[in-house]
Amino acid sequence: MKTFEEQKHYRNLRRKMTSKCDALNVKWALYYANLLSIGGQNPEVVLRNFFNDDMKRFNAEQMSIIYNDLEEVENIKPFTQADVQKEVLELMTKLGKFTSEIEKHFDKDNKVDLKELLPLIPIIRDLDSTTTLLNQRAEETKANL
Repeated sequence: MKTFEEQKHYRNLRRKMTSKCDALNVKWALYYANLLSIGGQNPEVVLRNFFNDDMKRFNAEQMSIIYNDLEEVENIKPFTQADVQKEVLELMTKLGKFTSEIEKHFDKDNKVDLKELLPLIPIIRDLDSTTTLLNQRAEETKANL
């Protein structure tokens, strides 16, 4: 039987797993059932039972796989209203910079060539990173409500 601390740990683990999968727009139980190679008629139910049944525990290998998968989102923290406002303002600043770079590098023809595109790629990556982080923080905040 799981102790109170283990139950608390499993609740937090499920919250993190759910948050990550929401950000990826996939079903959390199916995602982790496939990741852990859980077979059977209904692997999603088998996985959920690890969280619902106080007698079931993940083994060390399964826990290692889960923690390695969650490693990239372990530092994602829920945000406050002030955090959202600050991050959206930063995003808008980056969008303004992107717009200026487009005007600077694009000519009047409708084709995009390599010389026009290369200076924009780092800015696009930065925008993608910012929006991805914003989405992950929103999912983490939602999971903590």
